[in-house]
Amino acid sequence: MVWKQRGMVWNQRVILMKKKLWIGVAAVLWVVSLFHEGDRCERALFAYGVDAESCPDGEVRQSAELAVDGARRGAKGSAEGSIDLEVVAHYT
Repeated sequence: MVWKQRGMVWNQRVILMKKKLWIGVAAVLWVVSLFHEGDRCERALFAYGVDAESCPDGEVRQSAELAVDGARRGAKGSAEGSIDLEVVAHYT
């Protein structure tokens, strides 16, 4: 029984070492990606959640367009209708 317990401890240590290795690899990749100069603007991505190809100057302004077709207030059951919302971020 003592031998099996030692084997279990050894297996747990191997699993823990594998977890630590993967956490270390993920942390290194994350740090490298922070300093990677790509064709995307990380500043806009982190500040506003906007994926832009270049970092434009100015402030972010939002515009939205709402389109409603065939919707009725209080309709239940098989009433058909559609509501579309389009949101765009503009730099001014």
